[in-house]
Amino acid sequence: MRLGVGRLVALIAAIAMLAFVGGCGSLVQGGGQEQQGGSGQQQEQQQGQQGGEDTQQQEQQASGGETTQEQQGGEQGAQAPEDPTLSLSIPSLNKNIENIPTGRGDDEQLLTDNAAIHVFPTGFPWQEGANTYLAGHVEGYPGTPSYKAFEGLRELQNGDEIIITDANGTEYTYEVFEGRVIDPTDTSVLDPVPGRSIVTLQTCEIVEVNPDGTPNYSDTERYIVQGELVS
Repeated sequence: MRLGVGRLVALIAAIAMLAFVGGCGSLVQGGGQEQQGGSGQQQEQQQGQQGGEDTQQQEQQASGGETTQEQQGGEQGAQAPEDPTLSLSIPSLNKNIENIPTGRGDDEQLLTDNAAIHVFPTGFPWQEGANTYLAGHVEGYPGTPSYKAFEGLRELQNGDEIIITDANGTEYTYEVFEGRVIDPTDTSVLDPVPGRSIVTLQTCEIVEVNPDGTPNYSDTERYIVQGELVS
Protein backbone atom coordinates (compact mmCIF):
# COMPACT_ATOMS: atom_id res chain seq x y z
CA MET A 1 0.00 0.00 0.00
CA ARG A 2 1.38 3.38 -1.02
CA LEU A 3 1.03 6.33 1.31
CA GLY A 4 0.57 9.90 0.12
CA VAL A 5 3.27 12.36 1.05
CA GLY A 6 0.98 14.15 3.52
CA ARG A 7 -0.02 10.92 5.23
CA LEU A 8 3.60 9.74 5.42
CA VAL A 9 4.70 13.04 6.99
CA ALA A 10 1.84 12.79 9.49
CA LEU A 11 2.86 9.24 10.43
CA ILE A 12 6.48 10.27 10.97
CA ALA A 13 5.32 13.19 13.12
CA ALA A 14 3.10 10.84 15.13
CA ILE A 15 6.02 8.52 15.86
CA ALA A 16 8.11 11.51 16.90
CA MET A 17 5.27 12.68 19.14
CA LEU A 18 5.14 9.43 21.06
CA ALA A 19 8.88 9.51 21.61
CA PHE A 20 9.08 13.19 22.50
CA VAL A 21 5.99 14.58 24.19
CA GLY A 22 4.96 14.55 27.81
CA GLY A 23 7.79 16.02 29.86
CA CYS A 24 9.84 12.85 29.68
CA GLY A 25 13.03 12.25 27.76
CA SER A 26 13.16 15.71 26.26
CA LEU A 27 12.91 17.49 29.61
CA VAL A 28 14.44 15.13 32.15
CA GLN A 29 18.10 14.73 32.98
CA GLY A 30 19.59 12.01 35.15
CA GLY A 31 18.22 11.67 38.68
CA GLY A 32 14.81 12.95 37.64
CA GLN A 33 15.87 16.60 37.64
CA GLU A 34 14.11 18.56 34.92
CA GLN A 35 15.88 21.19 32.86
CA GLN A 36 14.85 24.68 33.95
CA GLY A 37 16.78 26.87 31.53
CA GLY A 38 20.13 27.06 29.83
CA SER A 39 21.16 25.78 26.42
CA GLY A 40 19.23 22.50 26.66
CA GLN A 41 15.87 24.19 27.04
CA GLN A 42 16.71 26.78 24.41
CA GLN A 43 17.62 24.10 21.89
CA GLU A 44 14.39 22.24 22.53
CA GLN A 45 12.31 25.40 22.12
CA GLN A 46 14.18 26.32 18.92
CA GLN A 47 13.40 22.87 17.55
CA GLY A 48 9.75 23.42 18.36
CA GLN A 49 9.64 26.72 16.48
CA GLN A 50 10.35 24.86 13.23
CA GLY A 51 6.85 23.43 13.37
CA GLY A 52 5.08 26.78 13.65
CA GLU A 53 3.98 27.13 10.03
CA ASP A 54 3.02 23.45 9.88
CA THR A 55 0.81 23.93 12.95
CA GLN A 56 -1.18 26.72 11.28
CA GLN A 57 -1.74 24.54 8.22
CA GLN A 58 -2.82 21.63 10.41
CA GLU A 59 -5.38 23.78 12.22
CA GLN A 60 -6.82 24.92 8.90
CA GLN A 61 -7.09 21.32 7.74
CA ALA A 62 -8.72 20.32 11.01
CA SER A 63 -11.49 22.87 10.57
CA GLY A 64 -12.58 21.55 7.19
CA GLY A 65 -9.47 21.03 5.05
CA GLU A 66 -8.97 18.25 2.59
CA THR A 67 -7.23 15.85 4.98
CA THR A 68 -9.86 15.95 7.74
CA GLN A 69 -11.54 12.68 6.83
CA GLU A 70 -8.17 10.98 6.29
CA GLN A 71 -7.18 12.15 9.77
CA GLN A 72 -10.22 10.59 11.26
CA GLY A 73 -11.26 7.50 9.44
CA GLY A 74 -14.79 8.34 10.59
CA GLU A 75 -17.88 10.26 9.50
CA GLN A 76 -19.02 13.71 10.46
CA GLY A 77 -21.19 13.64 13.60
CA ALA A 78 -22.15 16.89 15.33
CA GLN A 79 -21.79 20.24 13.58
CA ALA A 80 -18.09 20.96 13.15
CA PRO A 81 -17.05 24.37 14.48
CA GLU A 82 -15.05 26.71 12.27
CA ASP A 83 -12.53 27.06 15.10
CA PRO A 84 -11.02 23.64 16.02
CA THR A 85 -9.74 24.85 19.41
CA LEU A 86 -10.78 22.57 22.30
CA SER A 87 -11.17 22.83 26.07
CA LEU A 88 -10.65 19.98 28.54
CA SER A 89 -12.17 19.39 31.97
CA ILE A 90 -11.38 16.52 34.34
CA PRO A 91 -13.70 16.98 37.35
CA SER A 92 -12.11 14.35 39.59
CA LEU A 93 -8.74 16.13 39.28
CA ASN A 94 -10.29 19.63 39.46
CA LYS A 95 -8.49 20.34 36.20
CA ASN A 96 -9.66 22.73 33.49
CA ILE A 97 -7.60 23.51 30.40
CA GLU A 98 -8.77 25.98 27.76
CA ASN A 99 -7.63 26.95 24.27
CA ILE A 100 -6.08 23.64 23.25
CA PRO A 101 -4.63 24.02 19.74
CA THR A 102 -3.94 21.38 17.12
CA GLY A 103 -0.34 20.68 16.22
CA ARG A 104 2.44 18.18 15.82
CA GLY A 105 3.39 16.28 18.93
CA ASP A 106 7.08 17.01 18.42
CA ASP A 107 6.50 20.78 18.43
CA GLU A 108 8.04 21.51 21.82
CA GLN A 109 7.40 25.24 21.57
CA LEU A 110 3.69 24.57 21.16
CA LEU A 111 3.79 22.15 24.09
CA THR A 112 5.53 24.75 26.23
CA ASP A 113 3.19 27.60 25.31
CA ASN A 114 0.04 25.54 25.95
CA ALA A 115 -1.13 23.26 28.73
CA ALA A 116 -2.05 20.60 26.17
CA ILE A 117 -2.29 20.07 22.43
CA HIS A 118 -4.60 18.09 20.18
CA VAL A 119 -2.23 15.87 18.24
CA PHE A 120 -2.41 16.05 14.45
CA PRO A 121 -3.57 13.98 12.54
CA THR A 122 -5.97 12.40 15.06
CA GLY A 123 -9.69 13.17 15.03
CA PHE A 124 -12.06 15.50 16.81
CA PRO A 125 -14.96 14.78 19.17
CA TRP A 126 -17.58 15.92 16.65
CA GLN A 127 -16.47 13.17 14.26
CA GLU A 128 -18.05 9.76 14.77
CA GLY A 129 -15.54 7.03 15.55
CA ALA A 130 -12.77 9.51 16.34
CA ASN A 131 -9.86 8.96 18.68
CA THR A 132 -9.34 12.52 19.95
CA TYR A 133 -5.72 12.46 21.13
CA LEU A 134 -4.52 15.11 23.60
CA ALA A 135 -0.99 15.32 24.98
CA GLY A 136 0.54 17.40 27.75
CA HIS A 137 3.41 17.60 30.18
CA VAL A 138 3.22 15.97 33.57
CA GLU A 139 6.07 18.23 34.75
CA GLY A 140 6.84 20.75 32.01
CA TYR A 141 8.54 24.12 32.39
CA PRO A 142 7.91 26.26 35.50
CA GLY A 143 6.36 29.60 34.66
CA THR A 144 4.70 28.35 31.46
CA PRO A 145 1.24 26.87 30.76
CA SER A 146 2.92 23.47 30.35
CA TYR A 147 3.91 23.24 34.02
CA LYS A 148 2.28 20.18 35.63
CA ALA A 149 -0.57 20.40 33.10
CA PHE A 150 -1.29 16.66 33.12
CA GLU A 151 -0.15 15.99 36.68
CA GLY A 152 -2.37 13.42 38.38
CA LEU A 153 -3.42 11.63 35.21
CA ARG A 154 -2.44 8.31 36.78
CA GLU A 155 -4.99 8.89 39.55
CA LEU A 156 -7.95 8.61 37.18
CA GLN A 157 -10.19 5.60 37.74
CA ASN A 158 -12.55 3.74 35.43
CA GLY A 159 -15.82 5.66 35.24
CA ASP A 160 -14.25 9.08 35.88
CA GLU A 161 -15.42 11.77 33.47
CA ILE A 162 -13.35 13.57 30.86
CA ILE A 163 -15.21 16.46 29.24
CA ILE A 164 -14.16 18.13 26.01
CA THR A 165 -15.84 21.33 24.86
CA ASP A 166 -15.55 22.65 21.32
CA ALA A 167 -15.51 26.29 20.21
CA ASN A 168 -19.29 26.22 19.69
CA GLY A 169 -19.79 25.32 23.35
CA THR A 170 -20.84 21.72 22.64
CA GLU A 171 -19.74 19.35 25.40
CA TYR A 172 -18.60 15.78 24.82
CA THR A 173 -18.48 13.63 27.94
CA TYR A 174 -16.28 10.55 28.07
CA GLU A 175 -15.96 7.90 30.79
CA VAL A 176 -12.53 6.46 31.53
CA PHE A 177 -12.24 2.78 30.67
CA GLU A 178 -8.49 2.24 30.70
CA GLY A 179 -5.16 3.62 31.86
CA ARG A 180 -1.90 1.96 30.87
CA VAL A 181 1.79 2.32 30.16
CA ILE A 182 2.84 2.27 26.51
CA ASP A 183 6.07 2.17 24.56
CA PRO A 184 6.90 5.47 22.80
CA THR A 185 7.00 3.65 19.45
CA ASP A 186 3.50 2.14 19.83
CA THR A 187 1.64 4.27 17.29
CA SER A 188 -1.43 2.01 17.45
CA VAL A 189 -2.72 4.17 20.31
CA LEU A 190 -3.30 6.96 17.77
CA ASP A 191 -5.71 4.84 15.74
CA PRO A 192 -9.50 5.01 15.94
CA VAL A 193 -11.18 2.10 17.74
CA PRO A 194 -13.82 0.46 15.53
CA GLY A 195 -17.34 1.15 16.73
CA ARG A 196 -16.28 3.57 19.47
CA SER A 197 -15.67 7.30 19.84
CA ILE A 198 -12.86 7.82 22.35
CA VAL A 199 -10.49 10.33 23.87
CA THR A 200 -6.86 9.54 24.67
CA LEU A 201 -4.77 11.62 27.08
CA GLN A 202 -1.01 11.10 27.03
CA THR A 203 1.73 12.18 29.38
CA CYS A 204 4.93 10.61 30.71
CA GLU A 205 5.36 7.78 33.17
CA ILE A 206 6.87 8.02 36.65
CA VAL A 207 9.20 5.07 37.20
CA GLU A 208 10.25 5.86 40.76
CA VAL A 209 10.36 8.55 43.43
CA ASN A 210 13.80 9.82 44.40
CA PRO A 211 14.92 9.97 48.06
CA ASP A 212 14.25 13.72 48.10
CA GLY A 213 10.67 13.10 47.02
CA THR A 214 11.04 14.30 43.43
CA PRO A 215 9.66 12.05 40.69
CA ASN A 216 11.94 10.28 38.23
CA TYR A 217 10.32 10.12 34.81
CA SER A 218 10.89 7.44 32.22
CA ASP A 219 12.66 8.12 28.93
CA THR A 220 11.25 4.89 27.49
CA GLU A 221 7.63 4.77 28.67
CA ARG A 222 4.52 6.91 28.35
CA TYR A 223 1.20 6.79 30.18
CA ILE A 224 -2.19 7.09 28.50
CA VAL A 225 -5.76 7.28 29.75
CA GLN A 226 -8.63 6.45 27.41
CA GLY A 227 -12.31 7.23 27.77
CA GLU A 228 -15.39 6.43 25.67
CA LEU A 229 -17.96 9.00 24.57
CA VAL A 230 -21.17 8.61 26.59
CA SER A 231 -22.98 11.89 25.90
